[in-house]
Amino acid sequence: MILSTLVSLYTSRVVLNTLGVVDYGIYNVVGGIVVMFAFLNSTMAVSTQRFLSYDIGRNDSVMMNKTFNIAMVIHIMIGIFVILLGETVGLWFLYNKMIIPVERMTSALWVYHLSLVSFFFSVTQVPYSACINSHEKMDIFAYFGILDVLLKLAIVFLLRIGNTDKLILYAILMFTVTLLMRIIYRWYCIKQFKETKLQLVWNTKRFHDMLGFAGWNSTTHFSLVARTQGVNILINLFFGPALNAARGVATTVSMNISSFANNFILAIIPQTVKLYANGNVNDMNNLVIKGCKYSFLLLYFISFPMIIEANYVMTLWLKNPPEMSVLLCRLVLCSALIDNLSTVIGYGPQAVGRIKIYQTTMSCLFLMVPIITYVAYRLGYGVEMCIYSEIIIYICALFLRPLLSQKVTKLNIRIFFKESVFRNILVVLISMPIPIIIYINMNEGFVRLLIECITCVICTTLSILTIGLNSSERKMLISYISNRIHHTWNRMEK
Repeated sequence: MILSTLVSLYTSRVVLNTLGVVDYGIYNVVGGIVVMFAFLNSTMAVSTQRFLSYDIGRNDSVMMNKTFNIAMVIHIMIGIFVILLGETVGLWFLYNKMIIPVERMTSALWVYHLSLVSFFFSVTQVPYSACINSHEKMDIFAYFGILDVLLKLAIVFLLRIGNTDKLILYAILMFTVTLLMRIIYRWYCIKQFKETKLQLVWNTKRFHDMLGFAGWNSTTHFSLVARTQGVNILINLFFGPALNAARGVATTVSMNISSFANNFILAIIPQTVKLYANGNVNDMNNLVIKGCKYSFLLLYFISFPMIIEANYVMTLWLKNPPEMSVLLCRLVLCSALIDNLSTVIGYGPQAVGRIKIYQTTMSCLFLMVPIITYVAYRLGYGVEMCIYSEIIIYICALFLRPLLSQKVTKLNIRIFFKESVFRNILVVLISMPIPIIIYINMNEGFVRLLIECITCVICTTLSILTIGLNSSERKMLISYISNRIHHTWNRMEK
């Protein structure tokens, strides 16, 4: 994971320098149009994983195969629909609404069409990825993730030596990597999981259940697209592609840092479904509460030094970071931290399958992000207002998510705030002062960066051990570390 993150950040730097700020912004915003249609795919991805995990929890191999094949049919239909939608409505939007320099329109069209075809292959990949998730083979994602970043590293070198249009070449190479990775994923799943055998099987009830579950999920995923890619388009319309590049850089940093916490959450999702399938609702709620706490602490541990030293790190990384990218990077990381305080709560209702009220309410809340952003931009506020609006909405979600979940899963809200939210906030408050004092009193440079990283690690670790974890969690952590050290020592002796 660390290797993947470092390589990804390096490739982002080289791509930005090679393409230039404008072309980098074009790639981000044009590819974002395709992502706007992807909410249909995201909803079915959640539905597929939920029902596969449920079947695994009940040890029903026949139903697993039916679920997989039904999911494949649905995803092929989604892929075809998005291609048709993209080549009509999306193409019209690209020609008539996007702010793209006239001389770069041909390159932008290459990016757009290749992104659409790449999306089709990604859509039909979802049932295979859901199988890996449901079987909790998280190490496979790590191995394939390393291969993916190494292939993208190869793209960087090819991009440098190529003498054609850099943006078109980059789009073609990224499409090639996407196609190759999809083939590898499918080959692995076909070899490892019997349920991935393609057959002409059908179950009308399961088809309706999956579509019904996905239908309510679609509201949340549509709002997610609106608050990410919708805002990206608003930035393009009000500020142009240069600030799209700034947000793209900030998002790249946030995605790479957040990937550690996201992979942890990914491992929790199938466990919640299996616990519910076995009737262990209390254990499921405890897992959800612990998941909220651990995912936040993991993200905070990694992001805190970056938030403080964002200016120096981004200058060191990009040499000449795009205008506003440092501020946006700090704000995006803060926004992700606030969201992580309660993100995992939503997987309780997902596991139970009663998501109508939860998803509809949260969707309406998240749709306020692009609305607030649009109003702010019309009033003349700066580009950073898109992140401020996210932060406001995530604070509201912190209180709304547990209230909605309680109605479905009987979640104990008092325990959630006591054991997760309040402990996390105390960890932040206690660990912050010393690194901030160092930041204020030392000149910017590599020495300060090194001291800040060491100080942040020490302060955060001590705060987590003393405040973030309760006594039983501390014992479990110490026991785990002790066992790992003992195991490593034994291997070295052999």
